Amino acid sequence: MIIEMIAFINSMGFFVFDFFFVGISLLSLLLVALTFILTIWVIYDTLVVQEEMEAVEKLIWIIASFIVPVIIPIIYYLIVKQNGEYLLSEEGILSSETRYDKLEKLHELKEKDIITEEEFEREREKLLP
Repeated sequence: MIIEMIAFINSMGFFVFDFFFVGISLLSLLLVALTFILTIWVIYDTLVVQEEMEAVEKLIWIIASFIVPVIIPIIYYLIVKQNGEYLLSEEGILSSETRYDKLEKLHELKEKDIITEEEFEREREKLLP
């Protein structure tokens, strides 16, 4: 009787143990599928949808999404899709010129009478929200 109970518990334990490994393998398969889908999405979006993005930036996003496949697509979504900003554009995140530098240039143009007061005010409103 005791031997049968031990055999039954062992058989249930192995069943639970096997089910655990099946669950882990399904989870890893799901993670691989998510990685593949997100990487393909970044490739498609950079090459087809984002026509104004520079080629170097497209290449950076694609290579980065292969290296860090889940995190980079999330960062790409937050920067490019949500904010509509590019990294390498003139107004982009990595731009060395700030909006205050642009405002200073506009002021210099106004002082030299290259642009009018109305043009200066219009451009200043665009730079300063």
